[in-house]
Amino acid sequence: MGRAGVPSAPIVVAAVLVAGAFAFAWLRPSPEDGGERGGTMAPVSANPAAEAESPRTAPVAGLNAGPAIGTESSFGSEFDWSTRSPEPPLPRGRSPLESAPGYFPPDDPESASVITGRREAKAVDLPFSDGASTREDLAQMLLAGLNARDERALHALRVTREEFAVILWPEFPESRPITNIAVEDAWSMGIAQSVAGAGRAVGQNGGKDLVFLRVESAPPMVYRNFVLYRDVSILVRDRATGVEDRLHFAPSFVERKGRVKVLIFRD
Repeated sequence: MGRAGVPSAPIVVAAVLVAGAFAFAWLRPSPEDGGERGGTMAPVSANPAAEAESPRTAPVAGLNAGPAIGTESSFGSEFDWSTRSPEPPLPRGRSPLESAPGYFPPDDPESASVITGRREAKAVDLPFSDGASTREDLAQMLLAGLNARDERALHALRVTREEFAVILWPEFPESRPITNIAVEDAWSMGIAQSVAGAGRAVGQNGGKDLVFLRVESAPPMVYRNFVLYRDVSILVRDRATGVEDRLHFAPSFVERKGRVKVLIFRD
């Protein structure tokens, strides 16, 4: 002991290190609990749009996760999980409290959906309004909006609040009860990112005469009510300069019943 009952420096340092170790082990994200990474991509379907109309057992499809509204959810920065290809899962972090008397894991019966990338959901009847008939048509419509510097035209090609809430959100793992993420919270997060993303896209490329070349994406992920295309790139050529470029401002497309729309714009 130091002066007048004050702990000596070595004891204080040791206590801080022990507390830090416990905090790191307890808070470290894990794939089973909705941690930072998970799984591998689902195989490409020969007819993904048709498969989306009927249930199927999805293989490990994986998500790239990030923190979201106070949880270890994979919803994270998108909606960022829909904009990057998945990586192998990280080793699970174990809590030092697991062996303590009275410990029990959180009640999350749908935790496997973080690995598969989808929840089981009922079929819905709501169709997509407007949009495009193919991914190529959607990409060309987006370019037309950019060339005209028309942000409203871009947002008209994005899913509506009702489409997100009824068709998409119930199948995302982040919607399961344990995350405590309400659909309004998820929608607000997406709107904020989309407004910033569309504005930046117009600021950087608006008013140019961009010519569509092709659209590329990661293999589709088939859900019960829709098909998700991630890592979307629109390859273009500037007619004035001849320079080719790859645009990523609309990184996720969704398809349902022959209509394709943008899920989110990225800043």
